[in-house]
Amino acid sequence: MKGRIDNIEIAAKSSFIVASEFEKITDVWDISKGEKICRFNSTYGFGGERIAISTDGKYIVTGSYRKKGLVLYHTSDGSIVWIRSDISKIQKVKFSIDNMYIFVSIDNKNILKISINDGSTLEKIKGAANIFFNLYEDVYLLESKEYIIYLNGRKASRICKESFACLDACFSNITVYISEAAKSISSIDFAKNQFNKLDVIPAFASIRAINYKNEEEIWRFKPCVDSHFLKVKYNKNKNVLFSILRIFENGGNRFLYVFNALTGELIDTAPLETGFYINKFDDYGNLLVSSDGYKIIIYHLDNDLNNMEKKELDVIFE
Repeated sequence: MKGRIDNIEIAAKSSFIVASEFEKITDVWDISKGEKICRFNSTYGFGGERIAISTDGKYIVTGSYRKKGLVLYHTSDGSIVWIRSDISKIQKVKFSIDNMYIFVSIDNKNILKISINDGSTLEKIKGAANIFFNLYEDVYLLESKEYIIYLNGRKASRICKESFACLDACFSNITVYISEAAKSISSIDFAKNQFNKLDVIPAFASIRAINYKNEEEIWRFKPCVDSHFLKVKYNKNKNVLFSILRIFENGGNRFLYVFNALTGELIDTAPLETGFYINKFDDYGNLLVSSDGYKIIIYHLDNDLNNMEKKELDVIFE
């Protein structure tokens, strides 16, 4: 029986991508050659963001909410480096830019800083749900009840959180781009003591561009009703921001948007392939990888979205 791709990740500084089926098979591909490097069984758990590949493409880490915790693999052959079976309730895993650490979000409440060398826990960051790194400066953002910017290891600024969830964030040199979810709230019928249907409040969905040094908002873009931006990624060479918009209705169709990173001006938009529900940018905003679960499409991003170069890979899990 043919399996199904459940997630894809891209190595920032190599041509490797990872395609995984939950708790079964993981494939590593060299997309520059269109060749599969290796295949191995992994413990990648359903839901969350529980798989990552190091920026140099040498390691893959997988997490699981209940089974076998955190596992580090060699990308070349899928061999295990170490296992932390004591860690549970893993929601997200990320490598640091220098590939020295792995950051593990535990139940979106705390983050563990793990040594890549031996898997030991070096630090527990309490109250943090996610972490986002700046590729161009020694800066990172912690998502908690608010957004906290750290510059050279010290708290530099705070940014208010306008929604219940940060969908994605990325940096340019001095700007952080934050995409927040449309906020769903339940109306309560007190007479019947019950929750009614969820209502989407679209005003809470937006991309905000904020100067993280002085906390001033530079621009803001609000999408159409019943939609929000799942992913945002800055491209330094083009000085643009690429984004993936999801429409809630009609099967959750996806659209690719490109903005002027300085002004927020919308440059172009184009629909993505219908049914391709997995969409990931590389860290530098050069590539977009999409999948419908069986086929992978690799786009070379350009401001003219309707004339992008693309190629396809067929990945079969059996």
